[in-house]
Amino acid sequence: MFCPNCGTKNNYYHRFCFHCGARLISEPSGTDPEQPEMQESDPKDKELQPEETIRIPPDPKPQRREVDQIRHDSAPQQEELETVPLPNGNENKDEPGKAAMITEFPESEPDEEEFDFGSRIPLRRYHKETDNGSSGSLQVLVKVCISVVLIALVGFLCYVGYDQLIKGRETTESGGKHIDLEYNVEEITADDGTTARKITVLTETGEQIKLLDQTIPVKDSRAEIILPDSGFGLQEYEQKDGALQISLDLLVQADDYPDREEKIEFEVPISTAPLAILSPSGKEAVVDGNSYQLILEVQPKSEVFIDGNNYSHLVNKQGQLSVQLEVPDQPETRYEIRVSAKGYEDTIDEIILKKRQMEFPLAVNQSVPIRASGEEWVEITGNTNPEAVLTTNLEMKETPVMDPVTGDFKLYVKASIKGYTPFVLTASLEGKENSVLELVIERPVEERDYTTGAWAADYDEMKNYPDLHNGISFAFTGVITEISSTGTKSTLSVDIAAEGQPEQIICVEYWGRFNFSMGQKIRIFGNHWGNKNGVPYILAPYLYR
Repeated sequence: MFCPNCGTKNNYYHRFCFHCGARLISEPSGTDPEQPEMQESDPKDKELQPEETIRIPPDPKPQRREVDQIRHDSAPQQEELETVPLPNGNENKDEPGKAAMITEFPESEPDEEEFDFGSRIPLRRYHKETDNGSSGSLQVLVKVCISVVLIALVGFLCYVGYDQLIKGRETTESGGKHIDLEYNVEEITADDGTTARKITVLTETGEQIKLLDQTIPVKDSRAEIILPDSGFGLQEYEQKDGALQISLDLLVQADDYPDREEKIEFEVPISTAPLAILSPSGKEAVVDGNSYQLILEVQPKSEVFIDGNNYSHLVNKQGQLSVQLEVPDQPETRYEIRVSAKGYEDTIDEIILKKRQMEFPLAVNQSVPIRASGEEWVEITGNTNPEAVLTTNLEMKETPVMDPVTGDFKLYVKASIKGYTPFVLTASLEGKENSVLELVIERPVEERDYTTGAWAADYDEMKNYPDLHNGISFAFTGVITEISSTGTKSTLSVDIAAEGQPEQIICVEYWGRFNFSMGQKIRIFGNHWGNKNGVPYILAPYLYR
């Protein structure tokens, strides 16, 4: 039928135009005489329950949305569908007392062709609803499981391929051979007296080992390497229970064999940095002057601090340090010494310097040794109590001259020997203990003349007859056994005995820069002046390595 408003063609069952929404037909008053009577249906159709209401499905076209909107807007004007009893007169089963309802559609203009209900009436399609949530989850789970299995399979195949192709080739090239290896670590004492670790590697097939940038050949199935404990830095390894946890990479190599790698692990106790106080011996000394020469022996490249002052730059290659300390005018002075070295905890020690105490002062103005000119008479100046009397063990030219107010004095003593001449200056005051100074006079002499004119030493004769050769220069060769220093003076104990013979100790005093160490062998040229502490006493202007 055509819309009376817009002329759009509509299906016969449309009550409103799907294009403009206008009403297509009026409510019928009765049965349309032109409407063909319902033919008796096929016996198969009789199976339908007469009570059921027959509803024509809506037009599936998109225009239905517009029609529905118009229908919704004009709902009060809509007329309800007329209901009539079914031909058999049966009642509605769902609502007793009510007749079964059928929808009666208004008359429409017939199309050129007879309407075919089977082909033209849109039928509602029914399909079995499925649980999309559960089925979708199941599908995702299946896909995940399949992916995992495929990834695992690919990984397994890659592993098998590597194992068979790569490792198989390496095994083929090496013939399936490997380097045997055993090792042990033991603590030993090195030649310098320090502790070290000896690592022994045992291998029948290895040809060389590499450890800490060192390459050591294997001889007789054995290789050894010694590592000093001091070489393990505190900052490079873990510390536990007062020890360093050492872990080293060992590599063993041989021709036609794959390299063998091994971890060597052991512990090294943490010890304090080496420190030997050579002077003063016993860590105490009595000082006559205003300075003292401190001599230390430490680990090479150690850092040395004295009362907080850094003297590390004075440490030589042998690990020895010599420094001149200022001694204040007080009975006792303490000096703190701190040494830091790689692989060690800091060592802290101290020395005590005591100023010699006199009941009254006695001092000279010259430094020791007192340098003289070429003449035998040497001038000595100083200060003491004006009432004191001055005496010496050397010949004096005349009575000392003294200022009665200030106590300043001047005297002359005779030094007839070239080289070093010791003498003692004594100040006496009634009712007081004497003030004493031990001094040395140095007369200049050419080194060549002095050394070539030195005598060969006879130890027994010098010791048994101490005054026999006073002032004579001698030559000695020996090993330093003890060192102490006061001011610029270094005092040495030297063993001049031949190797394998009983020790023959002499006492040597030397002024000047000292760079010798304990156990070092030296050559001595000096003047013999009796005995000191029961051994020959030598004043040496020249020392050689």
